Parts: sequence; structure tokens; C-alpha cells
Amino acid sequence: LKEGLKASCSGLWARRSGRSRMLPVAPPAPHVAAMWKRGHSKSGLSSELRWRWRYIQLKEGCLDWAPRSCKVEADDSPNVAARGAVDLSLNSCSVRKVVGTQTQLELTLKRGHRWKGLPDWQGSRVFLFDAAGSETTRDQWLQLIRAHIMYGKAKAEELVLRIRLDSMVRPVSMLQVRASSVCAECIFCPICMEDYDEQRAAVQTACGHVFHDTCARRWLAEEASCPSCRADLKSQSMRLRAERRCGGKSSPWPSRRATSD
Repeated sequence: LKEGLKASCSGLWARRSGRSRMLPVAPPAPHVAAMWKRGHSKSGLSSELRWRWRYIQLKEGCLDWAPRSCKVEADDSPNVAARGAVDLSLNSCSVRKVVGTQTQLELTLKRGHRWKGLPDWQGSRVFLFDAAGSETTRDQWLQLIRAHIMYGKAKAEELVLRIRLDSMVRPVSMLQVRASSVCAECIFCPICMEDYDEQRAAVQTACGHVFHDTCARRWLAEEASCPSCRADLKSQSMRLRAERRCGGKSSPWPSRRATSD
């Protein structure tokens, strides 16, 4: 019976996973190289845009730039603080070739958005670069920046997912699972059908059901309901947060005296 359920649920999850969000991914390799960047004067008092030779660094979903006087160490990181930076995980942006040029590229926001993490007067600017003379070609820069944009987006989604998950479930040990009247006889995760053990973290929903932590993350990336009983975990978690804010002592988490569903 268990093998049959496992095969059935595996097929269900395969169909669901085609549209599920990305789980944590490894960041792209960092990259730093010199390239022309068009920008304002250091003081910001002049509105004139000028081309300046800058070290451009891509690292963990961020794009930084530093003056040409900055030396690059063996680990491919500028040894002084960057003059400016754009956190790609905070902004809905894209990079593309500048039409009519052979070496220029531009980093732009999606329509209706403003740059987060930058001064207000730069909120809608377009970042213009020129790979002429750079050891990294324009096509390579485009590929690298797009990879870090994708990683930044995945990182932002994972942060939202983690906050969402933490509000819906809590970590539990196998001892707590066996002490619960709701899941005292639970021996395997209803999502993946694999047995529980001390090697894989487990979590419990407000309605009392237990799942592997990684399985719960995958499920809650798509649904806000319990995989076992379809209880609305979002409303239950909102109730729990309200009780905490008001200092209430009641809790939706099942205890040893909880009734079985």
C-alpha cells in the first residue's frame, strides 16, 4: 500500500513541480573585470554623464563598481569598498544590448519600477556600460549579469518562502512527534512517503500534521493548505501571529491532549 501511495504521490508532485518555485540554488561564480560605465560625477553636483573606466564585480546577485585605482586581488575581489552597488535581488530588472552598438549594454528596470537601495534621484536611471577594451566580451557580460539577475530573483523568492513557511509550521523532533496524539503513529512523510528519521528535519503544522522540512517547503511554495487535511494554514498562522501580538496564551499548535482528526 505504501509503495502504491508513494508512486501516486510522486506522479502528482512531478506534475506540480513543473510550475513550482525555485528552491535555494547555488550562487553563480563571482566575476570582476574592468569595463566602461557611464555615470554622474563623484560629488553628484553635476548632471553631466561621463564615461569612466571601472572595475565591475558580480557576486551573489549584486553588481558593484569601484574606481580604476582599485587593485584586484587573487580572489577576484576589489580590496576597497565599492563606490556603488545594485542589489539585483531587490529590483525587477533586465540587461540587454544597446541597439546600433557593438560593445554597449544597458541595465534597466521593468516599467513602473524604481531602483531600491539607490538615492531617490537615481530611482529611474538606466545603467549604461561599454565592454570596449574589457577582457570580458559584451556577450559574456550579458550572460553573467543575467545569471546573477536570475539568482537574485531566486534568492528573493526563497526569502519570501522562508518567512511564509516559518509562519505556518514549526520544527519538531521525533520525540515530540511520537508524543502527539495526532501523529503518534506517523512513520513516514505523507508527501514523499519516506520514513521519518533523525537525519532529516521535520516540521509540524498548526493542525498537527508532520512532514519533512524540505517536503513542506516544496508544498507550501504552491499551496497554503495542509497536504493531509487541507486546513487553511495561512489563516491559522495569521491567528497565531495576532495572538502573539496581543500577548495571548492560546496556541493552535496541538498538544499531547489534542484530539485526533
